[in-house]
Amino acid sequence: MRADLTRRASKFLRTAPSDVAIRVWERIHELEANPHPSDAVQVAAEMYSGHEVHRVRVGKYRVKYSLIVSLRQLVILDIDKRSRVYK
Repeated sequence: MRADLTRRASKFLRTAPSDVAIRVWERIHELEANPHPSDAVQVAAEMYSGHEVHRVRVGKYRVKYSLIVSLRQLVILDIDKRSRVYK
């Protein structure tokens, strides 16, 4: 499965400190291999193009993503600190 990043997620990775960006990239690669990890949580009442939105933790950051099974695509919607990612 391949991961695609939204413009917002790409911007976060470009501007984040390098240690944070590396940890987030590692987590994204893990999601490509296993898009349903045991620590993934569905984000209540949030949809992306008719698909459920999930989130995983990377330290104090959250990665929100949606899985489009028919296209074998993992869309990384947003990456940010917990206090900002749900706004």
